[in-house]
Amino acid sequence: MTDETRIDALEYVLALEDGDTRRATALRVLDDPDLADAVWEAEAAVAPLGATLRPRAPRKRVWKGLEARLFDAAPSRPRGGRALAVSSALASLFGAASLALGALVAVLLVRPDVILPPAPEAMAAVIGVDGTVTLARVRPGGTVVTAAFAGALPPTRDPELWIVYEGAAPRSLGVMARDGQTVVDLVRMEGQDLSNAQFVITDEPLGGSPTGDPTGPAIASGPIQTL
Repeated sequence: MTDETRIDALEYVLALEDGDTRRATALRVLDDPDLADAVWEAEAAVAPLGATLRPRAPRKRVWKGLEARLFDAAPSRPRGGRALAVSSALASLFGAASLALGALVAVLLVRPDVILPPAPEAMAAVIGVDGTVTLARVRPGGTVVTAAFAGALPPTRDPELWIVYEGAAPRSLGVMARDGQTVVDLVRMEGQDLSNAQFVITDEPLGGSPTGDPTGPAIASGPIQTL
């Protein structure tokens, strides 16, 4: 694990990244085991700090400023200075808009992928009964990518991944790898979307369920959420 990976993980945990960068890091966590480990370590290191913080009431001036920004309660101005204030505000607005437009054009020419948002993706944290977490991701093209199975099973048993749509029987996505990623085609169900589905991992014989339905107990599950 490199120092750069640890820094990326800490910035992600502390929410120091902006929206697009944070979303990209969240997706990287699913594909990069080292980054996923670094995120868990950073969360474990930072979590105790919250217990040392004492709640503090904001000052009246700060509170009024927040109310003004949230509820558009603009502070009153002297009547004679209204026109000057409006002119200054418009000048600042157009100046900022011109700078933003110039920056947008420059970035689009050099890195269009930075501005244009990627297609929505879905992910799930499949949490085991033993507390382990196996991350799974549904790519826009319709394939499912999972991290290596994080739970513990004897060599005579295999973890099998299922997708379960609300009100429907489980559909197998195949046996999961224990030492690397698993990449399989998503089994979609007509009339159902991923927001009504979850991933489930069951304990099965070697090679997977012999019947096409789960034969062993569910050892991990997690709902699918679209980013």
